[in-house]
Amino acid sequence: MRKMKKALASLAIAGMVLSMAPASIFAADDDTRLAGSDRYQTSIKIAEKAYSSATTAVVAAGNPNNLVDALAAAPLAAQENAPIYLTDKADMNNDVIKSMQALGVKNVIVVGAAANQAVVDELKAAGFTVDEVKGADRVATAQAINAKLKAPAGTFVVGYNGVADAMSVASYAAANNFAIVVANRDGSVASGVKADYIIGGTTLVKDIAGAKRLAGADRYETNKQVIAELDFQFGKVYVGNGATLADALVGSVLAAQTKSPIVLTDGKTVKADVASKLTKDSVVIALGGTGAVSDAAVNAVKQPSTPAGELKVDSVTAAAANAIKVTFNKAPADTSKVEFTVKNAGTTLTTTVNWNEAKTEATLAYSSNYPNGNYTVVVAEDGKELATKELSYEQQKVAKIEVTSTVLSVDPTSGYGYATYKVLDQYGVDITNLPLGNNIVWTPGVGELDKARDGVIVIKPGVSNIPLLTYSTFVINAYDPNSFVTTSATLSISQSTGSVSKITLNKLYSPNNDDFNTSNTTGQWYIDYSALDASGNPTTSYELISNGVLAINAGPFLTAKVVPSPEDSKKAAISVTLNPVTVTQLVTDMQIPINVILKNGQTATLNVNLALGARIESIALYSPVDTVASEETFVVPFVAYDQKGKQVASYTEVKKSVNVTVSAGQAEFVQNADGSAALLVTVNPVPVNANSMPVYITATVTATGKTSQLNISVQKKAEPATVEINTAKLTQAMQQGGATQTIDFTAATPVLTVKDQYGRNYNMVNQNQYKVIATTTGTAIKLDNTGGASNETKREIYGTEKATVTSGDPGTQVVTFTLVDTSTNKVLDTKNYTFITVKHTDIVDYALDSFNTLYMAASDYSKATDQEKAYIGEAVVTGKLINGAKVVLASKTEGNKNTIEDVLVSNSVDFKVGASGTKVTAAAIIPKDNPSKTSAAGKITVLVNGTDGRLHTLSTDLAASRENPVAQSISFTASKATASVNNDRVTIAASALDGDQITRYTPAGNAQNGSDFYFSGKDQYGTNAAPIKVYIAAQDLKDSDGKAVTASIDSNNCLKLGTAVQGTITLTATSGSGVSKTVVIKLK
Repeated sequence: MRKMKKALASLAIAGMVLSMAPASIFAADDDTRLAGSDRYQTSIKIAEKAYSSATTAVVAAGNPNNLVDALAAAPLAAQENAPIYLTDKADMNNDVIKSMQALGVKNVIVVGAAANQAVVDELKAAGFTVDEVKGADRVATAQAINAKLKAPAGTFVVGYNGVADAMSVASYAAANNFAIVVANRDGSVASGVKADYIIGGTTLVKDIAGAKRLAGADRYETNKQVIAELDFQFGKVYVGNGATLADALVGSVLAAQTKSPIVLTDGKTVKADVASKLTKDSVVIALGGTGAVSDAAVNAVKQPSTPAGELKVDSVTAAAANAIKVTFNKAPADTSKVEFTVKNAGTTLTTTVNWNEAKTEATLAYSSNYPNGNYTVVVAEDGKELATKELSYEQQKVAKIEVTSTVLSVDPTSGYGYATYKVLDQYGVDITNLPLGNNIVWTPGVGELDKARDGVIVIKPGVSNIPLLTYSTFVINAYDPNSFVTTSATLSISQSTGSVSKITLNKLYSPNNDDFNTSNTTGQWYIDYSALDASGNPTTSYELISNGVLAINAGPFLTAKVVPSPEDSKKAAISVTLNPVTVTQLVTDMQIPINVILKNGQTATLNVNLALGARIESIALYSPVDTVASEETFVVPFVAYDQKGKQVASYTEVKKSVNVTVSAGQAEFVQNADGSAALLVTVNPVPVNANSMPVYITATVTATGKTSQLNISVQKKAEPATVEINTAKLTQAMQQGGATQTIDFTAATPVLTVKDQYGRNYNMVNQNQYKVIATTTGTAIKLDNTGGASNETKREIYGTEKATVTSGDPGTQVVTFTLVDTSTNKVLDTKNYTFITVKHTDIVDYALDSFNTLYMAASDYSKATDQEKAYIGEAVVTGKLINGAKVVLASKTEGNKNTIEDVLVSNSVDFKVGASGTKVTAAAIIPKDNPSKTSAAGKITVLVNGTDGRLHTLSTDLAASRENPVAQSISFTASKATASVNNDRVTIAASALDGDQITRYTPAGNAQNGSDFYFSGKDQYGTNAAPIKVYIAAQDLKDSDGKAVTASIDSNNCLKLGTAVQGTITLTATSGSGVSKTVVIKLK
């Protein structure tokens, strides 16, 4: 037998453990039955017995559909050394509150369905500190609880509806700090979940690699396998009802104390083999009263009884037109070994076998009615014949027609009368709603038959139009034309009762467990009810109830009406929905009465509490961080609060709830990459002769009318004021005779930056009014436009225009950078930078940059893609002065020799090296004779013609890998000429973006060419060439006519949206490593 010994790590929903108190607390307890008046009292009894005091307690819902939450809370309770109490999910149990106060509890953890507002409010009112732990469903609730667990030791996986399966491992998981994961409805689990055991069959939980499955034909067989597999102790053994589960659930704490199993019973019998493991000192304890766990079940655990005699077939009968029932004298030891053969005229029919809970009856169901004829049924066990029975089937027919009403109830409005009936076949099966049951011929004594279907007879006044209420009695006859069965009934006639004489409204429920609050405007609820027809018989007939209800009043906030049941259209349901318009007017929780008025004048009322859903209550605007200038778009910080004082950041909620006006401009909410809202404001021009103008921004919450106003002073239009030189991007010393450096505005970190009069960066790319003019005099430095003539002393730098500084004769020379407004030729600012052109002989040494690890991208780089070529590494050779200062080298040195004489590599099989000017390149090659090679190493050596006439040798190590590039980070590039960028928000013209390749490389490896916006993935090689995928996360686009437009991304990663499009689109770039980058783009 394999015992679970290995450490496990995972999420948790463990078996219920109401405390982890020392086992000695229960050592002297020889009780053989533990039972309270109900599940809530039982939880109190166990908690108070387990603890004399506690500072923390866990509260879970004891409702049958929510027991799994209590199971999930067990490991958390054990971790916190806290008892667990059960309460109704809609109302906190007062006895539980008193018990917790008596124990000295200060902190309460409320889990799952119990964490609703009513329970939480009652706990807080009682003075407890409350921590709510819940999710959208039982899976999410378990995950929320798991997040609080510090170190769970292991993992079971149970099905979404596998509470009984979880119960089997409850005490073991709790006692040993193991965890239980709840699978999704489809049987899947979240990726990454590792499991050692799956509890239950494949219909509940799909296979998981490495996990052993413990499953039986039913919950009791599964319980048997669990007890046989896991390492329990048997000094104490607990027995719980496997159908109701509640008593077993709250009792599992005791089992956890002594590492004992819980044996599940159907109330009378057990399947788990425990007797052989008991000692003379073992104690068997029943959880629940004798109605849940009989004395016989307890005795069966101690000493299983063997039914006298062998397994026998008591009877084989036709139970229904499509079912044969086989009854046994006892339950077979293994139902899978019992075989049934049904033959008709020598032909074997395929049937489906369904066993009852006790396994003493098997029903052999056929896909349709059994054809007329004689049948032979053979029953065998493990190849041994138990019985051969003969029976015959005749065509299904009507055997009995019964008018169930004693009163013909007349609707005073329509004058129609209503009565009920049912039809049984020869097997006693109710066939009222089947076609056979709707083929009855009805003859009324007075009036005229309107219809008789699905158990309801409707009578209308006859051709003489004499009202039915004129008569005191009503006779109706019926017969079946096929079986000739007849019936006759005499009913009294009355209008006082209506077709429904009484209705009781029990509770409001939601099939989807929707919270009943104003946020769920699309939610659907129903009222659970019980109704009596005119004769006092229970009914759910849609025909009767829809005609018997005069009106349903639910006030202005709700809509309630009788509708066909979504589960069976012949039955009535009372539907309740919210009025999406009026509920927005509610400002607090409200108790709303729903009144059903019957046509007989009787009423029924159900009071429901409509909670106020989360909505924005107020908003506060804050001043922008930077100066705001004329015609600019800027972000206004704000915080929105709901009615409980919690911040609301959701773009969807803020946009629909808040209206913003600007006294001189426009405002709009836009969606951030994380789904939150940002408020963008664009202000109008400041008047020509004014230095500033006041602008008032007002935000109003539409539901409450609460406002926030921000007054800002908008300054005159931003203009360039100063020019700054990024000296870190320039090297002062340059070798004579052709060393070069570039000066521009367009680099990611440009050499030149222009500031406006408010100290902010000014975009010099997307304009041509302002220029920086570089001037110099002398022969040490020349100013050349890229691609322009040489020997220049003046260059204009603006937009994308660059200047190249080229060294000439030795000497020191100043370059002056003058910021000029070309419209007026006004000089705005001037900065100087001094270059030093050094002699060849001033250079005393040389240095070579190192290489990152190279990716083995191609076997022949002459045929490589752009993306593969990006993995060609580069290193620069620089010079050094005697003081250690760096020198930019010329490509030629004294005597017109190449500065780099040669480049050598120690491993020419795996590396290809070269040089251009002062740059050295190295590429890692995939060897053609060994394409599976995963790594390589070598050394690159560069021979430099020194100014001293000697060859200088520079070396650095090379390393290469075949590990596929994976993005470690993702960034984006936006053209400074066409786009403006604010953090992860980009504003750009649709015409500039339409058709752009929005990744640096296509899937085929082609580089972007002129894209105004694209993503790049930086990989482990330090190269921006990792493969990434871009998705459209959200879009709200319209064309020039205001019609919605849908953007798309083609196979080459090009964005298709059209040129005349406005709105926002959110793009998310991801990689296989899980990193991502989201950018919100506003199209103008």
